Amino acid sequence: RTLQLFEQQGFRSMCEDWNHRNALRGLPVRVSSENGEHRGLCGKAQDDGTLELRLSCGAHLQISGGDVSLCLDTTSIF
Repeated sequence: RTLQLFEQQGFRSMCEDWNHRNALRGLPVRVSSENGEHRGLCGKAQDDGTLELRLSCGAHLQISGGDVSLCLDTTSIF
């Protein structure tokens, strides 16, 4: 049922629920993609599927598309 909803309405239809269940939100994470690696605090997913990452300098980076790996950064002193 969830896949059907996603197919019909996209991520927007489940974004709020995903953010509620995101166990990494507010924790230090490492995001790896074809564009390189970024470290920061995991933020909320946006309606369009991008993930907000708060960098140590205070900037917010939007991670989107492609092959992305997200994991807890146990080496961070953020």
